[in-house]
Amino acid sequence: MTVIEGLPPADIPVVDMSLLQGTPEEERGALKLLDNAFQQCGFAYISNHGISEQLLNEARSYVGFFHLS
Repeated sequence: MTVIEGLPPADIPVVDMSLLQGTPEEERGALKLLDNAFQQCGFAYISNHGISEQLLNEARSYVGFFHLS
């Protein structure tokens, strides 16, 4: 997680998506964490999602498009 100097880190839950490939109990636990994160916080950090760094970088390259003025 990146911490910006002068700003406290956000209290956003982390959900490990690799648990969706685990046992039924692990899968239910991950889904419950995700559900709780969105209901209580509205956001979640998603870890172990399996999306390649290349695809993430490509998606980040489009951010400027949304800064329409």
